[in-house]
Amino acid sequence: MSTILRAVALAILILLLDWYFFQAVKHSIRHTSSHVRTLIVWLYWGCTACTVALIALPFAYPYQYWSQIVRVYGVSIIFILTLSKITGSCVLLLEDVSRLLRWTWQKLVQSFRPHPKALLSGTPIPRKQFVAHLALITAAAPLSSLLYGMARGAFHYTVHRATIVLPHLPQSFNGLRIVQISDLH
Repeated sequence: MSTILRAVALAILILLLDWYFFQAVKHSIRHTSSHVRTLIVWLYWGCTACTVALIALPFAYPYQYWSQIVRVYGVSIIFILTLSKITGSCVLLLEDVSRLLRWTWQKLVQSFRPHPKALLSGTPIPRKQFVAHLALITAAAPLSSLLYGMARGAFHYTVHRATIVLPHLPQSFNGLRIVQISDLH
């Protein structure tokens, strides 16, 4: 499969994923002011446009010519956002499959009996709203933890100093300093 065809397929897959996950976002922001909704919609689809642009850009301007900051942080942030949307979409997909199975069962059996409402104090949250919020919370977990790791871990180094006494070490090694750098990933 050619590189361009793979990039187009990946872009279409990301657009479909973003559209699917946007249903939860749209449902969750429906009671906010129109200015907030507009801002969230523009930010959401702006990130999607950046993702698709990042997929298409190497065909015009190869990766090796990009600055290291753009390569590392740009690609990492897009990866983190996409991973978070995939995580949240899993919750939505489970709910949709569950709903499809229930609908199929009801059509096959034709014996739908409504369940009596449980005694609840206060106003119950609608199932669709609960699933939409659950998907957003599920997506926020990898998003926040990975972004925290990028921001905090990038410049948060720890230096451990240890003095080691070895009685049989040759005198020529006395006062030698050894440096070990590890876990840079």
